[in-house]
Amino acid sequence: MPTLQLTTEEASELHWILSNYFSELRMEIERTENGDFRARLKNREQIVRRLVEALKQ
Repeated sequence: MPTLQLTTEEASELHWILSNYFSELRMEIERTENGDFRARLKNREQIVRRLVEALKQ
């Protein structure tokens, strides 16, 4: 598994970026009618959620 070393400032900025993207992603999932695309977006949502949680630590 790849490892990424970030400074505290970089981790904070990445957390902010992903958190903001997460809310946009939720809206996109709600608007999407294509089932396959919605499934890919939901998978992406889970990944972003895990990344945000990891950055909190």
